[in-house]
Amino acid sequence: MSVPVLRHSHKYHAFISYCADTDTSHAKRILEAIERRDIKCFFGERDFMPGGCRADEIVEAIHLSKNVILVISPASLQSEWSKFEMLMAVDDSHKRNTVCLVPVLVGGVNVVDLPAPLRPLTCIELKEDLQNIEEIIRAISKPEDTWETLLPVGNLAHGFAWGYYYGYLKIILPELDKRVRDWRRENKVEGRMSEKTFLLLPQSCRCKDSISDESPLIKHRGHLPILTQNRAGVIERQYKNSIYSILDEEENEEYYFVGEYIGVIHTMYLMEQNASTGLQTQEKYIQTMRFYLTLRRILDTDLECSSKYKILYYKGNKDSDTERIFGRVCLLG
Repeated sequence: MSVPVLRHSHKYHAFISYCADTDTSHAKRILEAIERRDIKCFFGERDFMPGGCRADEIVEAIHLSKNVILVISPASLQSEWSKFEMLMAVDDSHKRNTVCLVPVLVGGVNVVDLPAPLRPLTCIELKEDLQNIEEIIRAISKPEDTWETLLPVGNLAHGFAWGYYYGYLKIILPELDKRVRDWRRENKVEGRMSEKTFLLLPQSCRCKDSISDESPLIKHRGHLPILTQNRAGVIERQYKNSIYSILDEEENEEYYFVGEYIGVIHTMYLMEQNASTGLQTQEKYIQTMRFYLTLRRILDTDLECSSKYKILYYKGNKDSDTERIFGRVCLLG
């Protein structure tokens, strides 16, 4: 098999991501086997600059690599650095709209153990004797696919994100801090309160009726002053934002915040329930992650909005500690 040509800004054929604490031997065996084929790799132990900022180097090396080989073990699924590399690899892949991720499973990891954005990808279970190294080489040598090849129902995420921004967030965010201060003054609230809005994005896309349904520590406390705007033929359309409090049990103090689910993604939950839409669970996970990354990029480039929101992406299932997740509101405000 011929060595793939590096084009665009790529300097490496592959960035190899692995947990340095436990998986270096697996990663080195992969590195040695594929570099014997003149395939150029970025390997952290060898290629990171001494004294450099590791996070910045990871982002740059992933951007300079045509593919990312993710050596995934039970340890890497718990390692903060490995999870950071996975997230950066997914982010870069979606920015390029290229399916360039090669999950290599070791240590008994199954597809169901993977983070949701990786589950729809073709995974390779590494054999002890590296008999299937050719599978990895073929994976990083094949022509590039776009994410649309994994999205039979089309790119819902892109349209949903831009529609949510122009149809809602661009309206309510610019003056959100002023409305928060007005509410505090009118209601004589002296306690802690964030001037951001917290946008809840459950991985399941299922939005409950009230954030207070997530935890007994969370209470509904009212609404910000109503924002009125003429829009799309509706005169004096009203925009209402809810206020909640969360109890900081350590300090025995309530912390107030503006919060809501990202309602538009509930559409994907409903589509998943309806077989006629063609939206499968694994595709929903991809669409949800694309929505999250797209919306974040849109808002972060808007100076009127970038400092006035926080997206809380969470699993929201019975196995997760929901109360602990929402306790982060106290820290993020």
